[in-house]
Amino acid sequence: MSEGEGRYPRAWLLLDVDRWWDGRPCVDVLFSRECPAIPGSIAVGSIELVEGKLERRLGAPLMNRLQRKVWDAVIAWVEEELLSGFSASGE
Repeated sequence: MSEGEGRYPRAWLLLDVDRWWDGRPCVDVLFSRECPAIPGSIAVGSIELVEGKLERRLGAPLMNRLQRKVWDAVIAWVEEELLSGFSASGE
């Protein structure tokens, strides 16, 4: 990665329909400019940092209460990464 390129300030949430837990597909988080095309995965939303503000486009899958707590924790982690300078950190 060249200097100034940084990481993309967008996170994509993808359902991995080939991996299941408790009857539900797993969720993957990928940081990239465009939605990645991954066989067996379906995009369920994105979170993007635009001019210092988060723009959320999320379509959460059906979940039980525990899965909802995990989903909320993942969303909080993604937002924290984006707001804490993830796009400029180069890590």
